[in-house]
Order: sequence, then C-alpha cells, then structure tokens
Amino acid sequence: MTHRTARHTVLLDGVWEVADTVSATEPPTQYRHRVPVPALTHSSTPEFPGIDEFETPEYEVAKGFVGLPSDPHRFTDAGTPGHPRNYFWYRTTFEAPAPRDVATLRVSKAQFGSEAWVNGVRVGGNDSGFTAANHDITSAIRWSAENEVVIRIGAHPGVLPPGNTAVVDFEKTHWTPGIWDTVSVIFNGGVSITSTQVAPQIDPKQITVQTQLTNTTSTPVTTTLVQAVRAWQGSDVMARTEQDVTLEAGESRTFTEAIPLPDAQLWSQESPNLYVLDTSTDGDSTLTRFGVREFRFDAATKRAYLNGEVIFLRGATVCLHRFFDDEKSGTLPWQEDWVRELLGPIPRRMNWNTLKFTIGPVPEKWLEIADEEGLLVFYEFPVWTLMPEVRQGWSKEFDTAMLRREYEAWLSENWNHPSIVYWAASLESKLPPEQSNDIIEAVRKLDLSDRPWGNSWNPPQGSDDPHEYKQYMSNDPEFDMFQLEFGGGARRAPYDPPTGHPALITEFDWIWLTRDGEPTPYTKDLWTKTPYPHETADERFRTQAYLLAGQIEYWRSYRNYAGILYLSYLSSGWVVDNFRDVENLTFQPYYEEYVADAFNPLGVYVNLWQRALEVNSSRTFDVSLVNDEKKRATGMITVTIENEDGKVLASSSRPFDVVPNGQMTYPVSIDLPSDAGNVVLKATARKAGAEGEDEQTVSRRFVTLLPAGSLAGATRSLLPADQMETGGQFTAG
Repeated sequence: MTHRTARHTVLLDGVWEVADTVSATEPPTQYRHRVPVPALTHSSTPEFPGIDEFETPEYEVAKGFVGLPSDPHRFTDAGTPGHPRNYFWYRTTFEAPAPRDVATLRVSKAQFGSEAWVNGVRVGGNDSGFTAANHDITSAIRWSAENEVVIRIGAHPGVLPPGNTAVVDFEKTHWTPGIWDTVSVIFNGGVSITSTQVAPQIDPKQITVQTQLTNTTSTPVTTTLVQAVRAWQGSDVMARTEQDVTLEAGESRTFTEAIPLPDAQLWSQESPNLYVLDTSTDGDSTLTRFGVREFRFDAATKRAYLNGEVIFLRGATVCLHRFFDDEKSGTLPWQEDWVRELLGPIPRRMNWNTLKFTIGPVPEKWLEIADEEGLLVFYEFPVWTLMPEVRQGWSKEFDTAMLRREYEAWLSENWNHPSIVYWAASLESKLPPEQSNDIIEAVRKLDLSDRPWGNSWNPPQGSDDPHEYKQYMSNDPEFDMFQLEFGGGARRAPYDPPTGHPALITEFDWIWLTRDGEPTPYTKDLWTKTPYPHETADERFRTQAYLLAGQIEYWRSYRNYAGILYLSYLSSGWVVDNFRDVENLTFQPYYEEYVADAFNPLGVYVNLWQRALEVNSSRTFDVSLVNDEKKRATGMITVTIENEDGKVLASSSRPFDVVPNGQMTYPVSIDLPSDAGNVVLKATARKAGAEGEDEQTVSRRFVTLLPAGSLAGATRSLLPADQMETGGQFTAG
C-alpha cells in the first residue's frame, strides 16, 4: 500500500554519551562516558562507581522480616543513595529529514523519570519509569540537518516526586538507572494517528479497531482513514476499509469500526498466528500487530478458557528488575537471542504455557517475542505495599489521579499484544478502594478485549476475575511434607479475601537457594531444620528440585486452581532463580529433570511423603493423574522401587485412562524389597504408543527402607486442620 506521505521513524538506539551531576538544572560540560541504549547505566564505559547503591525505606522494612537490624526512623524517607549524584545526562545526535508537519520524540522507558531537550530546547518530561514519554519536538527540530538530543534521568528513585508510582520492591538491594527501552523520533503529516487498539473476537472472527486521530494543523482537514489487514510477514490484503473524516483545527477524535476476518487463524501456544493492521491517513501510517484470540476466566467452572476451550495454566515468574541487580545481567535483557531462548524454547521444555512478569515491566521487545512464541503473559503493574499494619510507621501513599493515568498509559501501550491475557493490578497489596476496585472498574473499560484483572489481596473486582494465592507452606516452622498426604490441595491465608472466584497460584515454594547453593535470607532457618539432605550445595540443589516438584504435583493434582506459577524463573537477591549459568541459560542440577516432569501436561502425583518404610511389606500407593490436554490420555502407570544405582528392585503396573482436562487417582500395590537402604520410588505414566523417555512423566519419592519392625508404634505429629488450610507469609508487628 502506498501513501502520499507515510510515517518515517528514526531509531536512536545505539551508543550514547553520558555524564552525571548532582544538580537538576546545570547540565554537564563534558561527556566522558559511553553507554548503550537501551540498557542500564551500569553498562557504561568507563563505569560509574557505586551506581547501583540506593537503600529504600521498603528495604528497611524487609530487613525486619529476616531479623537484620532495621531503623524504623527511615520508614518515611525517600531513600538513601550510596553515591554522590542525582542525575545522569544522556546525549546523542540524529539527522532529520526534509520538513514534515509533526516530529515526536518517543522515550519508551527510562528510570528514574526523564526530561528531554532537543537542540537545547526543553520538550517535556515524564516521572514514570515504565511507561513511554512522547514529546512534540516540531518547533525545536532543525530540518535536513543534525540535531542534538539530551535526556536527563534520575540516578536513583529518591529524585522522584512524592506519590509517584516508581517500582516499589521490599527485597531489592540495587537500583540502577537507565534508558532501558527504545528511543525514536517519529515524523508524519498533519493528521496524526495517535493510538490504535485492535480487539479480536473469535465468533464470528473479526476485530474491533479503535483509532484516535489528531489534527495538528491550524485549519480543518479532511482525510481518508484506511485500515488494511494482512498476515504478518505476508503481503496479501485480507480485509480493507476506508472512510473520509473531517477534523477541526487541533481536534482529536476516536473512530471505532468492526472488520470481519473469516479466514483468520486463531492465535495459541501451538500456533501463534499473527496479523498486521495497516492504518493510514493522507499524512501518517502505522502498523499494529495482533493475534485473533480470546481469553477469560469463568467463576462458575473456576477455569481459564483460551479460544473457548479450557486451558490449565502452568508456568513461572520473571522478576526482571530483580535480575537487573545481578552482576551477570549486563546487557543480556537487550540481547534478542538470549531473550528469545528465555521466552521460547526453555518454557516449552519446562512444559510451561504461561509466565508472569512481576515487580516491574519488561522492554517492548520481550512482549513482541512472547507474541511470536505463543506464550501467555500475566502482566503485573508495579505496585507492592503489603498491608498497612505489616510494620508500624511505614506506609506508601500514591497520588490516585497519577496512579490512574499510569494505568491508562500502561494499558494503551500494551493492549495489542495477544500474549498478554491478564492484567495484575498490584502485588501483595491491601489498598484503599479508590486505588483498587474503583480504579480497576474505571480503566478496564478502556481495554476492548475485556481481559480479566487481578486485584491482589483485595476482593476480585469483576464477576469472573480470579484471585491469586501465594502458597508458601514451607515457611511455616512446623511444616512437614508428610502433611500433604492428608491435605486437599487448597489453602487460604489470612490476607486472602473470602471468595469463590477462580483461583490461581502465582507464587509458592519458599525453599530458595542462591546461585551457589546457599540459603537466602528468608530460608536460612528452613535449611537448618529440613530433614532432607542439605549438607552440601549439591544435596541442597537436589532437595530443592525434589520438594519443588512435589509441591507442583500436589497443587495440580486436586484441580482446585486454574493456574500454577512458580516463583521464580528469573530473578536475583533474596528470591533467586534456578540458573547455574544465567548467561548461557543453563539450569542448576536436577531442576529441569524434576520440575519439567512435574509440569508435564500429563501430570503424576504419588500421595507419599513418609520418608521411611519397612522392608518385606506390601503397600498400596495412590497415584493421581491430571490430563491438561484436549485429547484423552491412555497408557500404563508403573510404580518401581530402585536403588541408588538405578537398579529396579520391585515393579508393579496398571493401565490408566484420563479424559481431556480430567483427573483420576489409581491405587497401585507393590511388594517392597527385602534389603534395607535408600531407594527411589518412581511412578511413571507412559502414554500408549509412546517412544523414548521424553514421552513419559515421572513422580519421585526418596525413601529409606528400614528393617521389619523398625516403625512399630511410630506416630506422626500432624498440625491441626486449621493450620494446614491457612497460613501467612508475613506477620504483622
């Protein structure tokens, strides 16, 4: 398609000059450092000493959680930098084309806040660290010549105004500034396309397109608005509409139309089909990529639905802004091959269909890759306050009007991504109604796709919205995995609202280790008392993978949750990831083997957590299977007892048959071996006609066989039922 004058975009990504100052008003006189954009300022050459050092009042609160010295007098501070600077100034140049009606500087994401100058003229600012700033630079530009761009960012969160919505993270120990998403200059004619939203529908197949046009000239303008749809990376036009519209001088107006797409293929994890909407006026044009899909939760069935079919959500969480603290992070988050491996092949190997981006947003490129990989994304708005009574004297107050503007900008920048299926309004926050239910009710109407919303520790806002549960059983000092044999696969903590809405587990575990195998500040006490092997790093890695896999199996097997997501896949600090080599995305020992099995669509759970059994006894084990697939699963369950060398000492099998999205429990009897020692009990589900170990699912239990009579009279101490079904991650005080 040709346009009389199409949009022209100049990318400013690359190496910029950078310098630091204390003053917000006196720019540097010399730029002696170089830094990549997009990236963080800690990647500059040469380095700036102490650039990451900043301690927030939230971190003072968190230190109290783990018994570290904490100063309540700092709870109300803006934070304390550990370096002598307040601002960084970035500088670059670009060549402008011949004169156009409009020129816009777009800074996609910069923290902490940004101010911009073009050729020495201030063109605007933005206090947000995770939504875009669009600055009209038409009057400042030098056409057909070189132009200078200077962007000043905060060197730490403390320079931001009170009430801002900067990322709040209790456990984050480093705060690194940077222009961490794309910067560009956009040139177009007098009628600008200021926003485009594409909302798909699957029955009938069509899209609703909402386009906002702005007449930037001083006279009325009549233009032809054209919409054309084609397959991504294709050229054939599938559908086309056009209409003549007249805008008064300076007028902005939104146009909504439905475009049938009967031949469109649905977007899913198996087939992430993508299309492009080409929107044009006589002076501007944009390309909007989208997928035809619908996603929803249903309160009656307590299930999630993708394209009208039940889907059980399996996955993990990405804490990108925690990973920024990692000394290995560098420029990895902006290396496409690394990000594509993180979001594509690895989740498929791990049997994940969903990732939650938590405690901070991601660069636009991450969402584009998620679209292409068919990954479902839970996108969380970076608000985290816990409950007001968690620590006396600490609170975080937001400017409600500013918060709403941030939500609106966040939605408008991201709603065309088919990968985003769920907006999480906040993380672990008990907020006043005007900043939770009321604000969700107001802004969700802007999203024509009507995605579901999460409302943290507040009641779900919509009739079919889910509630997120954080199942940290392991942090209870009295907890023993043996209790799972008597549980029912459900648990409500004191901070969870009473609700019958669909349930999600978006965090669980609490058996974290650092990358070198040491306990984290939260888990030191747990690892000293665990009855499982933990003396060496290798033993701890194996125990961690084993217990994590067991918890995944447990939560899945009872079908109480529409989705189960583990914390965390990528992170750093107090809650760490499971990578041995994060630069090459190599997991720790045992993790992939055990956890990928636990997340297999054909899930297996052995209801056994006793750590000792007697030899020469006959036992019947309950083996539960879940089938997350759309087709019936049949085959054989085999329970084996193996020694530490992998030799099978006993075996018993029986057939299984599980309907689509179903669950079945099968008793399997087996005679235990006669020799005492450490063994592995394995329950293996193998589908009919399957070939190779990659087509089976294994549930493992490590057991010690003791001589006959050793367990006579032994009893187990169980928690009262109310303690099994409730619990808390944080204690008020």
